[in-house]
Amino acid sequence: MEDQKPHLHVSNSPLSRAVAAVAAFANFEGATENAAEGPVLLVSGKKLEGLEAARFIAKQHKETESLLGVNGAAQKEVQDWLDWADKELGDTSAGLDKKKHLGKLAKLNQSLTDKVFLVANRLSLADIVLAAAVAPLIPGLDERSQLTLFALVRWFDFLQHYPKIGHSISTQTIEFDLNAPFKPLPAKPVAEGKEKEKEKGGEKADSKPAPAKGEKAKPAPKEQAKKEGAPQKGKEAAPKEAGAAKPQPAKGKGKQPAPKKEEKADITRLDIRVGVIRSVARHPSADKLYVEQIDLGEGEPRQVVSGLVEFVPESEMLNARVICLCNLKPAKMRDVMSHAMVLCGSNKEHTAVELIKAPEDAKLGERIIIAGFEGEPDERLNPKRNPWSVVQPDLFINDDLVASYKDKKTGNVIPFQTSAGPCKVKSLVGASIA
Repeated sequence: MEDQKPHLHVSNSPLSRAVAAVAAFANFEGATENAAEGPVLLVSGKKLEGLEAARFIAKQHKETESLLGVNGAAQKEVQDWLDWADKELGDTSAGLDKKKHLGKLAKLNQSLTDKVFLVANRLSLADIVLAAAVAPLIPGLDERSQLTLFALVRWFDFLQHYPKIGHSISTQTIEFDLNAPFKPLPAKPVAEGKEKEKEKGGEKADSKPAPAKGEKAKPAPKEQAKKEGAPQKGKEAAPKEAGAAKPQPAKGKGKQPAPKKEEKADITRLDIRVGVIRSVARHPSADKLYVEQIDLGEGEPRQVVSGLVEFVPESEMLNARVICLCNLKPAKMRDVMSHAMVLCGSNKEHTAVELIKAPEDAKLGERIIIAGFEGEPDERLNPKRNPWSVVQPDLFINDDLVASYKDKKTGNVIPFQTSAGPCKVKSLVGASIA
């Protein structure tokens, strides 16, 4: 006698949505029903509740069993995250409580800074459960909080669009402006006061030992006149000298150092965006160059010249979803103007070059996400002090073929991300990016 088909009862709780997502991912063959309470799985006379239901469903197929962890270490890490979600986040159905949740979300954000998934760089039950738990909290985050928790937002947005599971994780798709500029908080008045004191050059210290020389010598002539019965010319001249000296700090203000964006050669200054090559042709006067028309979501395509003829066939170039450095100064390449640079992975000998491709679902014109390095890029990079030459040695292709940036300060390796996932090459592990 055949066993009855399993029945999965799910409510609208975050945990139920997570179990429903696992069922969808595993092509669950039983019946799924909405219920006031859940998740509960009825199978072969057994009643499995909560995550036990998810584990049972995942184990039914080899492909989905990996959701529990690909090896012993990964299984332990998945379980640690599930325990953390239960203990630290709990039931999030009521929405965001800033005092309770922001610190927890910051920890999750930190763990995701250089990762696509939480465990072993592949989708696991930990991702599904935590994404479902976070879903009710996201709408309560303001723009600044979303940008501060950028790695978490990027991860959640990726999962809510993930095939099969995305529609179950959240009751509705949450829209993000992933290219929104970060608006820094205004400078503190105290800091401004300290700067002014520095500019004055320590007026208080000067006024005591040498009133004739310092700017605060005004009281000196009056006190001296009372003591000696007559004003002294030399002392009376001191206030005039002080008055003449007052504009000097203002002159110094005109020679303040350039803004930080100009001083720091960091990756935030690079405007790297997703584009599609709409047409490609050989350069009229250079055998090794292509001339492409690349759609970057700007209305009109940009003309770009690339030295890829020896490495990438035209058929692969056409309609490729690539990433481009868009704020270089336009330059002529053999009499043809180029308005961006297509980024590629190249081996050390430069005998093999591959396009770095964005996922097919990535939006045209969206800026590449380097988690932890948010901010507005330069409108146009200065050719004389171009940060690209400083940052480029820290760009490479990691072991998973993902374009990455290594932060020198922390040693963290951070993937090039889009709203649809990471940017990758076909085969060149360890390649440089140029």
